Amino acid sequence: MTLCGLACAAALSPSAFAADAGAYLGLEGGVNFLDDEIVREDGTNIGRMRYKNGYMGGLTVGAWTDIGLRPEIELGYRRNKLALFHPATGGSIATTGFADGYSVMGNLWWEANMPSGPFHWFHPYLGGGAGGLRFGLHQLSFDHVPYHHDFDTVFAWQAGTGIAFNLTRDVLLGIDYRYLQSNIAEFKISPAPFAAPEEMRYRANTLMLSMQARFGVAPDVVVVREEVPVAAPPPPPPPVAPDPCSLDDDGDGVGNCEDKCPGTARGFKVDATGCVVQQTVVLHNINFEFNKDTLTGPARDTLNEIAGTLRGQRELYVEIGGHTDSIGSPQYNRNLSQRRADSVMRYLVGQGVEASHLTARGYGEDVPIAGNDTEDGRAENRRVEFKVLQQPPEVKVVPAASTEASKAAAKTEPPRIKRQHGQ
Repeated sequence: MTLCGLACAAALSPSAFAADAGAYLGLEGGVNFLDDEIVREDGTNIGRMRYKNGYMGGLTVGAWTDIGLRPEIELGYRRNKLALFHPATGGSIATTGFADGYSVMGNLWWEANMPSGPFHWFHPYLGGGAGGLRFGLHQLSFDHVPYHHDFDTVFAWQAGTGIAFNLTRDVLLGIDYRYLQSNIAEFKISPAPFAAPEEMRYRANTLMLSMQARFGVAPDVVVVREEVPVAAPPPPPPPVAPDPCSLDDDGDGVGNCEDKCPGTARGFKVDATGCVVQQTVVLHNINFEFNKDTLTGPARDTLNEIAGTLRGQRELYVEIGGHTDSIGSPQYNRNLSQRRADSVMRYLVGQGVEASHLTARGYGEDVPIAGNDTEDGRAENRRVEFKVLQQPPEVKVVPAASTEASKAAAKTEPPRIKRQHGQ
């Protein structure tokens, strides 16, 4: 569908792609990654064949058109050695031999090929093709038992993309990717008489380098323009000195002429005269679900409000203290509380709070604020608290309990925990 859309866009605007139309010959080669193949007999899965990384080589002939479409015939050869056979019953069997594929594909690529600009020398493309594949298995041996070699010719299709660069006007170097898949092929490789043929499909991912040589391309047209003398521009007007009263050196929103408190630190609220007014910062606790360090939705809502107040404070330093309930070993709870503190710190830093103003510390189960013998009490103890380490005199910090939404979101415990506490 993408190819059809791009082809229609190119056809509707042919003048945008009218550049270097002509035929070309190409060579390509690279690494072939053959997918593991499910092997079936009479439709029954008998195992999986694994291959080593192999190689691919090919020859192409095609034509560049003036609407961005590039039809092409591609002859390719791929080869991969066998690595292992994994029977459906389990285990693996040592395997030797190789699989190869001769392909003949009719491709259609859409390629950016413009008469000027970057796409005149740099050509991303995408598309696909269909054709036939001669899929063969040769020199086979399973667990040192020789098998017959055989091949089958089946329908195949491919999709691909890449980028081509002009080394010269008529020689291009490409970096290419192809995905090739065939219909199911049948092989009579078993040495046992009257054995059913093995069925498998060819699927490969290929990374390649390619080279194209174009011929029959019209020569570039050189347009010679008569140079017309251009009058020198007038000199710029002299700079105008700014009005001193329009300047705001300390960035507090009050101009220098009205600012009675010049040099105010950035981030503080000021009155109409530019002097700092008292600010209040409210730091709510947040709660966590049982045995988790991920933030609940209400916890993120609370942290968004806290981040908005901390972003503007340059002299306020805060400790983020993580806490747990009493379920679990002390060492486990100490680690869990540290992870909760780290989770909150990462979120605040992601919201624009300076990391150097935050400290994360885990207290484990040592500082409960409620009893651990009820679910509500344990939910309150699974928390993060904020402690002020340093604050400027103009800022008032108000510690606050968790919101009801944060407490409610943390009241989730497995039934076995409730039974252990007689609930």
